[in-house]
Amino acid sequence: MASQHTGNLLFHCWSHTDRQAGYRIFESIVEKGFLLTINSGPLDSFQYCAGGQVVQMDVMQLARVCFTEIPARLLDMHGYGHFGVGFSRPTMVDWGACPAWYLPNHPGSRSLRESGAEVIRGLHASAVALDNMRAIVRDVPTTLKQHIPEQYLSRDFDFEVGFTHGPKLRGSSLLDWITQTP
Repeated sequence: MASQHTGNLLFHCWSHTDRQAGYRIFESIVEKGFLLTINSGPLDSFQYCAGGQVVQMDVMQLARVCFTEIPARLLDMHGYGHFGVGFSRPTMVDWGACPAWYLPNHPGSRSLRESGAEVIRGLHASAVALDNMRAIVRDVPTTLKQHIPEQYLSRDFDFEVGFTHGPKLRGSSLLDWITQTP
């Protein structure tokens, strides 16, 4: 029989040598909510390989709080601390929790271990490209219609994007897709 290494409860844990201080942290969580972790500076920074060169990358990190899915019976084996608070997985998902995706963030060639930073860079670049695309799709058609006479530019002009799977999108449908709004 295989042992289960994930549980139905997700735990936020903390360690404190002073038991009273540990309880005060719990009281603070109950009264004020979780204290979200943020970077000491505005950015997280790492290096990645691009075109044979090591390039420095700075990315924004949102405030966050971490939970583990290790079952309660195994928490003490992993050194997560003597204190914790847990919530059911469905509750956490309803609150917007998402799994952590641990990737190496150091430069490397093309090995799986060393490609994580390149993946992060690609995801970040994609987010920036989508922000730029959103601005173009939102602003350019209106601006062009204001400055180019109707005989040269149809008042129905809009950007349209075709996908391999799914319908072509344009106008507000395209903006909704770019911004991931329903």
